[in-house]
Amino acid sequence: MTAGAVMLLSSFVAATPGGAASITRDGAATVTVPPGAVAEGRLPSAQRLAGEVALAPGDPAALDAFVKGVSTPGSPSYRHFLAAGQFGPRFGAAPGTLQAVRNWLTGAGLRVTGVDPDGLYVHFTGSVASVSSALGLAVGRYRVGAVHGFAASGTPLVPAALVGHVRGIVGLSSLELPGPRLERGSGPPSSGSTSPAGAPSAAVPHVQSAPTACSSAANEAAANHGYTDTQVASAYGFDNLYDQGLLGSGVTVAVYELEPYSSTDIATFENCYGITTAVSPVLVNGGAGSGAGQGEAALDIEQVAALAPQASILVYEGPGATQTDVYNVYQQIANDDRAQVVSTSWGLCEQALGSGWIRNQSGLFQQMAAQGQSVLAAAGDTGAEDCYGITSGGSSPAVDDPASQPDVTGVGATSVTSISPLVESVWNDCQGQPATCASSAGTGATGGGVSASWAMPSWQQGPGVVNAQSSGVPCNNSPGLCREVPDVAATGDPSRGVPIYWNGAWIDVGGTSASVVVWAALAALLDQQLSPGQRLGMLSPTLYQAALCPRTFHDITSGDNDFDANPDGLYPAGAGYDMASGWGSPDAVGLLAALTDGCVANSRVGGGPGGTGSAGGGGPSPFAQSSSFVVPQPDGSPSLFVRGAGGSLLNYWYVNGVWDSAQVAGGGVASPPVAVLQPDGSPSVFFTGPGGSLVNDWYAAGTWDSAQVAPSGVASTPVVMLQGDGAPTVFVRTAGNALLNYFYVASTGQWGAGTVAGGNSAFSAPAAMDQLDGAPTVVVEGPGNSVLNFWYIPSAGRWGSGTAAGRGSAYSDPGVLPQTDGSPSVLVQGPGNAVLNFWYIASQGIWGAGTVAAQGSAYSAPGVILQIDRASPSLIVEGPGNSLLNFWYIPAQGSWGAGTVAGQGSAYSAPGVVAQPDGGPSVFVQGPGGSLFNFWYIAGQGTWGAAEIAPGGLS
Repeated sequence: MTAGAVMLLSSFVAATPGGAASITRDGAATVTVPPGAVAEGRLPSAQRLAGEVALAPGDPAALDAFVKGVSTPGSPSYRHFLAAGQFGPRFGAAPGTLQAVRNWLTGAGLRVTGVDPDGLYVHFTGSVASVSSALGLAVGRYRVGAVHGFAASGTPLVPAALVGHVRGIVGLSSLELPGPRLERGSGPPSSGSTSPAGAPSAAVPHVQSAPTACSSAANEAAANHGYTDTQVASAYGFDNLYDQGLLGSGVTVAVYELEPYSSTDIATFENCYGITTAVSPVLVNGGAGSGAGQGEAALDIEQVAALAPQASILVYEGPGATQTDVYNVYQQIANDDRAQVVSTSWGLCEQALGSGWIRNQSGLFQQMAAQGQSVLAAAGDTGAEDCYGITSGGSSPAVDDPASQPDVTGVGATSVTSISPLVESVWNDCQGQPATCASSAGTGATGGGVSASWAMPSWQQGPGVVNAQSSGVPCNNSPGLCREVPDVAATGDPSRGVPIYWNGAWIDVGGTSASVVVWAALAALLDQQLSPGQRLGMLSPTLYQAALCPRTFHDITSGDNDFDANPDGLYPAGAGYDMASGWGSPDAVGLLAALTDGCVANSRVGGGPGGTGSAGGGGPSPFAQSSSFVVPQPDGSPSLFVRGAGGSLLNYWYVNGVWDSAQVAGGGVASPPVAVLQPDGSPSVFFTGPGGSLVNDWYAAGTWDSAQVAPSGVASTPVVMLQGDGAPTVFVRTAGNALLNYFYVASTGQWGAGTVAGGNSAFSAPAAMDQLDGAPTVVVEGPGNSVLNFWYIPSAGRWGSGTAAGRGSAYSDPGVLPQTDGSPSVLVQGPGNAVLNFWYIASQGIWGAGTVAAQGSAYSAPGVILQIDRASPSLIVEGPGNSLLNFWYIPAQGSWGAGTVAGQGSAYSAPGVVAQPDGGPSVFVQGPGGSLFNFWYIAGQGTWGAAEIAPGGLS
């Protein structure tokens, strides 16, 4: 026992003469009845109650920091989760605190029945009379709508020594419990053959590829305009993951249930799809009884089984009669720590649950995040008004718990009207209908909006999230903002539902329950591709960074989730993130690529060259941007690598509102440096060294180390990408104008080398990006100022080549960005200091061409990023008179906008550009006298900010 724990226990037993503890009312633990509850009298004094004392972690700040570190891509501790059984000893309440709680409860006449392994919950039982006396709470009977039950209310009596340690009293209510987020389709139940497609009725084949629906499921879907799981898998690209052997093998998915299910229903469904997914019940508090339930459990189990057929499913099933039951199911999922993925389709609006419930519950989700469990929750089925029909004032904006919890990924629902091509909009049965539509039977809409309980977490404050509807008011966080939901979405419109087998018949269902299991199944597939023993962990921070990578989501831009037309128009879908569909529905292929090719781990954004500019007045640039000259620090702020005076390597990093700096290497840096993050989150930097060598400097164990990748022959700034295993691969131009590739082989610890294109092919530094399949595509200035494209073909083990633009087109290093279909779009300084754009049109197999800016505009190679829509380019160039200009594509107009970043005399190099957290450009450029300047766009003001990072020293 620690000294602090001894002091707490001592203060508890000796706070008053005679050893009696000083008791006080703990306002932070106040318990309230649900809004609109009508009192119906007292409970019998002898009736037995079960509850829990929820405790704060031993070191809340340390737990917050730990969860952030293990969940944030680029952090040194990313995915270094706690092992099973480690949470309680490390982050639970101190032993002295736990003992003090035991002493308090037993001394007050209650019976302590256990302490959770996480050290955050102490369980007790007692009669109504003893609970009321011990805790100073009133326990009575109430009615909410047509539901009758009991609830405690008041500010509990707590020993003074435990104030600040007690989060709340849990479980003393049977009202306002989470409900299922399942909605029935309009079609009648049907029966029929459940034989696997193409197989005799008695056969259950071992799944080798995508599961195929039997005729009964297919007919049910077709009759009701719905889609089988085979079609859902195809729509979102799961079938491509199946072809790679990713079917969830070795991954366990826990489904949270407060109702029973029929094992016969599950077996019939699996037989239909020809799968043998292992399904095992875990009964909590005796389980939920017998029978088929309402269909929620059947939906959850069957959809995960169909979409991740080789995963194992644990069905955590509790009775759901009281708050204690609800908590206990989550507690067992967390404390067992057997599942990498946790899916819950049960929720209720925040206002109905109350702040105490939500706060006390959050410790469980923090524990799961610390352990690397990916928790996904349905976002609710009554649109932006999640309390509709539940509380008075139910037409006000509200969101669903636990989807709004910051350590949970909230999933909304879409309406799919076509599988191929995929066409989706926001699910809202009352879109454009009168307010009375919401009260009609069988109507619903996807949940989403602004949380009244949680501030916006740091991972949600990145590019593209904040919009006109964002607010800090509901959660009392002004001038900051509140958490927004959902995070992502998937098909869930019950009128176009998915068939399940329930209660002896096929029915079509939807709701956000159907959506969340799509994402849970995908998480299982993505978990499988990790090394054995690794986990994805809390998904949201990773997904928000993946949203900045190409082709990771199907953006939903049509519809809103205003269910009852009050308030009108909340929340509209739009480009990028919105509170009706989050980032959109999954592109499984793109998400897998983002997780494996380093895009997420390194927060890479598309970049143009630093370049030397073979025409025009732009001077040599200290920046290289085809990969990135900037990497994120663990807190997400930038760390910048540049070439300094005398060929030194300088590092500038932003900390506590100012820029700090250090010299990494004293000399020998002949090109702008390029940085990536190593697997542990520390930086690794590449540059051209003395004699045309290729040099790698990397940070390890508190110091910088250095090695030579190639001894000679390198004549350009390198471009660096990450291979699927996280190891770097580097492209460079040689003195003979060949294009070479150096790649690190982790298994041998050596560098391999290969030729992309022979001599007289490359006349600039290369620029590179990932293709749709994760293999690289490289563009360079070719002979006669042409633009050449080289792409790797994994199936053939060779490079393809083609001409993007003919002679006389390119007079600088090119920049390359992915289009929405993954094809390259090239930006380059053209003849007469114009800016030209060339883009590949995959459907025609040709390159398009256009002018971004007229002659006399660009005096350097362009620095490029994708705008907030992740599809349209924005570029920065040195302009006339050493000014700094910005050009950006406006898709709605099909034209380019133009503006001035900084006036004449500001820029003396090609600029380097990265995206800010809100998606706007942040520009780094050499200023007068070798100084280093930063210009950044302030979207809220429509102006540019400016600051000098260093007064001199750049070369």
